[in-house]
Amino acid sequence: ISTITTETCLFPCDNGVCSNGTCQCYPGWSGLRCHLRQCDSRCKRNGACVNGTCACNRGWNGPSCTLDGCPNGCNNRGNCERSGPNGDWHCVCVGGGKWRGSACQFPVEGDCNDGVDNDGDGLIDCNDPDCCQQPACRSGDSCISGTNPRQVLLSEPPLPLVSSFERRVKFLIGKESVQLFASISFDPK
Repeated sequence: ISTITTETCLFPCDNGVCSNGTCQCYPGWSGLRCHLRQCDSRCKRNGACVNGTCACNRGWNGPSCTLDGCPNGCNNRGNCERSGPNGDWHCVCVGGGKWRGSACQFPVEGDCNDGVDNDGDGLIDCNDPDCCQQPACRSGDSCISGTNPRQVLLSEPPLPLVSSFERRVKFLIGKESVQLFASISFDPK
């Protein structure tokens, strides 16, 4: 005659087995009853595990809190704020619109009427897309959007299968194409 013994634990083991009066959890579970989901081990660097979900510290994003949402502390040119559908952290640049970028690392052309390249990108005043919101620059060549390529293609009759290369790329470079041609001259001084 064999005797079947069942061990008993102080708590029922939700996701594990009872051994020597203690719950031995299956992989991915922890707690006295094996009732707490574990997180990726990287979570503890920039967050805290809350029942299998990594709750990120300020400035960190992603399922394991490994994505820096506010790189370099926004370079002291912005605030690390939370927004968006996932509540992700990101830099909101401050300083009157003088900085942009994921870490507020890029200067913005500040004075769009001084004849100076204020942000060091080689573009001056209305030739710099940073100035497109200024009334004097809105209609400048750098601020006008080209035609949507899909619209151009849909307005043309279908091409024969044996069309020349020139005919096939006409929507890119021809008259009424998606290409915009600047009306400014360049002086290489």
